Amino acid sequence: MWELFMNIIKSGFPLLWLIVVGMILRAIWLEEGRSRAYKQRWSLIVAAPLLLSALLWIALALWPVDQPVALLVLAGIIFCAPIVGVGLWLFLGR
Repeated sequence: MWELFMNIIKSGFPLLWLIVVGMILRAIWLEEGRSRAYKQRWSLIVAAPLLLSALLWIALALWPVDQPVALLVLAGIIFCAPIVGVGLWLFLGR
């Protein structure tokens, strides 16, 4: 089971998250009628958790973790960070 999880990590999810970050940042910057400060603030709030999750994917792929608890904690952060970033933008930013 852990080999399957590690294969998923190495398969390209960091690239997928970076594409998602780019799409969301593009949507933020294309909103009309918003100030530059608003766009900069929400770009940071949305992009930070998504980029953190991509970096954690890469870290897990390069640094093998043998303890299942540590792996589950990192996996939880990876999956929750994008949800937090996108959720903040959708519910608070609009």
